Amino acid sequence: MEKINNKKVFTETKDYPLSIIKEMFDDGDIIPQPDYQRDYIMDEKKASKFIESVLLQIPIPTVYLCEENDGTLSIIDG
Repeated sequence: MEKINNKKVFTETKDYPLSIIKEMFDDGDIIPQPDYQRDYIMDEKKASKFIESVLLQIPIPTVYLCEENDGTLSIIDG
């Protein structure tokens, strides 16, 4: 835990199965495009390669989430 400008930052590492992540998206528990996030930048070819990596169970980069006051998770980076 770090203290930044009188705010506390808590970190926790979780390794969710893809089925749980999909369920969280479907239930609205993850906000994929918060107002502060840049626009979607992957073209169709890159998106296809990413999906292929997931299906082949190749490790993907870390995704950073922020828990909002209402309990939903916003994607910060990833």
